[in-house]
Amino acid sequence: MTLVYDLAIGVACGVVVSCFVYAWNAGTRLTLDRAVSLDGETVVYTVNGPVFFGSIKPLMDLFPDISKDPKKVIILFENAEIYDWSGMVALKKIHEKFDNAGAESVKFEKLSVASHTMIKKGDDLWEELNVFEHTKIEEDPSVPNHLHVENQNL
Repeated sequence: MTLVYDLAIGVACGVVVSCFVYAWNAGTRLTLDRAVSLDGETVVYTVNGPVFFGSIKPLMDLFPDISKDPKKVIILFENAEIYDWSGMVALKKIHEKFDNAGAESVKFEKLSVASHTMIKKGDDLWEELNVFEHTKIEEDPSVPNHLHVENQNL
């Protein structure tokens, strides 16, 4: 009986340690690229990696001295994913950071569908911000849903 009990404790400790190691490693995979437009009026940041509770501090530290940046800011999340509520709060803090530095506009673009869904759930957080435009997408009735298989002959 003690063998099973000790084994269960060992497995539980291993799972907890693995969770912490994964969160640490995923938080360090976050990168930020910066580019200024040719006319010098817009700065574009590209965020790469997972945005979640373990990567918030590194994400905030990646932004340089933004007081010297152009007044139009675009932040691309092309290769990034927002996984939890703290990731959304980090976006809000980034917006406030640029707003306090005197930015005229801050746009978050190329958010994934999952990130859009997460932001949609927290609409109250984004009241005064235009994170993404609400566009109505009409479905084409002639195109079948990719998850639905019709008339499959084997």
